[in-house]
Amino acid sequence: MEISVEYPSGKVKLYAGSRFEFRCTEEGGYRFTVTARDFLGRAVAKNFTFSVYDYPKVTLKVLKNYPWLGVEVYANDTSGILRVSAATRNGTFVLQPLRVDELGNGLYTARLDISSLYPCTDLEVVVLDRFNRSTRLARRLEFSRKDLFLAWASRKGYDTAFCSRLYEESDIVKVLFGKHMLDVLEKTLKAIASAGISDVEELSVSVPIACEVGEEVAVRVEHRGKGIEGIAVMVNDEVLVTGENGYARFTPDKQGIYNILTVGANRSLLAYPRGNKAWLIRGLRFDFHHIVPLHAMRVAGANYVYLKIWYIVDDRANVISAVHSGRYVLPCTEAEQLEQMKMVIGLLKSYNFKVYLVPFLWREGISLDAPPEERENLFYIPENLRDKFLDQLSKVAVRVADFAEQNHVDMISPIYELQLYVGYEKSSEWHQSIIAGLRERYSGKIVVAGHDYMGYIVRGKPLPPFNYSGYDFVELFVNPSETGSWEELRGSLREMLDYGEYLRNTYGVGVIVSAGTFGGAKWIAQSYPENPGKARAELFKIILSECLGRVEGLCFNCWVYGYSVETTIGILAKQGKEPYEVIKSFYSSEARVELDELWELHIKGEEDKLWKPLLENRDYWFKKEQEKYPKIKERFVEITGPVQDPEGDASADYLNLKELEVTNDAEYVYISISFYSEKATAEVVMFIDVDSDGEGEFHVRCLPSGKAMLYKSTSPSQHEYMQNIECNYNSKVTVKLPLELIGYPEKIGLEIASWNPEKNDIDDDFGGWNWGMWLVYSVQR
Repeated sequence: MEISVEYPSGKVKLYAGSRFEFRCTEEGGYRFTVTARDFLGRAVAKNFTFSVYDYPKVTLKVLKNYPWLGVEVYANDTSGILRVSAATRNGTFVLQPLRVDELGNGLYTARLDISSLYPCTDLEVVVLDRFNRSTRLARRLEFSRKDLFLAWASRKGYDTAFCSRLYEESDIVKVLFGKHMLDVLEKTLKAIASAGISDVEELSVSVPIACEVGEEVAVRVEHRGKGIEGIAVMVNDEVLVTGENGYARFTPDKQGIYNILTVGANRSLLAYPRGNKAWLIRGLRFDFHHIVPLHAMRVAGANYVYLKIWYIVDDRANVISAVHSGRYVLPCTEAEQLEQMKMVIGLLKSYNFKVYLVPFLWREGISLDAPPEERENLFYIPENLRDKFLDQLSKVAVRVADFAEQNHVDMISPIYELQLYVGYEKSSEWHQSIIAGLRERYSGKIVVAGHDYMGYIVRGKPLPPFNYSGYDFVELFVNPSETGSWEELRGSLREMLDYGEYLRNTYGVGVIVSAGTFGGAKWIAQSYPENPGKARAELFKIILSECLGRVEGLCFNCWVYGYSVETTIGILAKQGKEPYEVIKSFYSSEARVELDELWELHIKGEEDKLWKPLLENRDYWFKKEQEKYPKIKERFVEITGPVQDPEGDASADYLNLKELEVTNDAEYVYISISFYSEKATAEVVMFIDVDSDGEGEFHVRCLPSGKAMLYKSTSPSQHEYMQNIECNYNSKVTVKLPLELIGYPEKIGLEIASWNPEKNDIDDDFGGWNWGMWLVYSVQR
């Protein structure tokens, strides 16, 4: 048997046998002829026909290849492909064959401008075979603002992969593109490309977190330490562009939150109310050991921070780099010293404070609160060693000037109170010998610091001559120990200010007045024996009122905020916030609003990040202090039984904490405190450290009413209420603290104090509150 198959194209194929298989490779009519033969060779033939028609088989791909949208259609049909077309909202177009065979089967492509299709369109593809049979495919295409941006950036020649990351990581790119500020945006992209930046993380952005209304704020964008010019910076709705050295500057004109956007960074800046412009310099000292809240300093109206850089003088008149740690000044390497200073200056600059850096001398091994008998030789330099001493100080002054210039310090002194070591005449000669060299290497203001003339004035002695030529300011120190009454203090202060005016007219210097401790002026403390804080407040009030309109600035050293200091020199102990409030009333010139809510909401997280390395650094030097001077209390002291009044302050006049005892069972820790007084009358505060890191993760407030509340600390100054706990408040306060609520710790560190609501401050502590000592109890299992 023979079978012939005639294809629609006329092609014929022959097959033998009774069964066969063949493929319909063409569309149209097929004619089959079957021929059968007998053994004699006689043949019989029979014909039959059938037709085959199909539709094109189509695969559609849509690819984003910015700025284009690529459309790829793979079409196949047995008869061949006649045409592939597509339609969007913009009209119909024909796809071009890219790789096809002789029948037209294969890949067809087209590219469309993405920006013309934004935000969405329907794409319909029609594939027609050679018998005019068609297959249709439809797809909904949607485009984002990012697609539109990448199309624009690609058309401008920028790398789309980098621009994609830039768009995701930089809100300012979204904002500028959305506002159609394309000139500024393109300038930013050009600046990034010119700097060879391939990753947004390579950029570093410096933005303060706080400032004062009317102060200039500098935002810096840099790459590997080099400022980048041409980067967009948006402050609220105002758009700035970084200039030379990568700086964009603006001046807040009202208090509140300013949102700052730039490439790779979204920041918030809190603008505090404007300070009193009667003084160019409204300074407060930064106390590294106690770490005074910079927020409080800004609220007070301060714009300068008085920062000491410490040096030790040994018995051979060598001047050695040092750091302040607790009650001691400890020797260290210059690298360690400058690293600590750099860290502190960075923190101060984050609040947009101007920094006044002052080299300060001390004797190794002498406590900062040493009694007078231990201070006899504090400032003595033998005559035969003075030249060596001054030569070393000259090198210190040069190094400090170089460091200050590198770290954008606003004002320096070459040394503090040099006259105490070598006298005014020698000090004057030395200051004149170094000023030219300092001017060559340092561009900020330079101060002759720590001149105390009040003793001369009180005793009626002629003031020692001193040549202030070449300097910008003289710092005159108020020493109340030279006076014996408020009237004498006020009178001698006025005479000193008169002398300041003479110096201004003679040498062209500005006058800064600084004030700190009472020194030996016990009469000040005796004026308010029940409240030394009020005595200090009265002292500051006199200084501020007399200096108003007569000097360029003031700096308060021991101004105290919310902590107590115990010392054998002067009267610093157990103060409230009165001195701070007096300074605030003079340094501030506008009505103050409550800033705490804004502060916690917008700034606190950033502040915590800034504080962390500083706290770690402080703890490191505290341990060094313990190693070098074993008589200093250990920071963590194990409780093995009842603890008797470790501060030895039975004479304290308010709460008189006497004894602490801690026990526990399986569910609770019992903390029991007794008092010298028959009945406690104040709130007791217990800070609880559960992970031995020296920070209180929880605290308990015990009220005289017998109510006790447990709080969880979410930041150094923010605490979340958890629940009330059991408390018995009588001649003894006993708290029943559930172990479950504090995570079943192995050890519990305790700091305990009473809170005096009249003073709004800690009144009596238990366990070294002032110096960071924790009483540690091991939980019994």
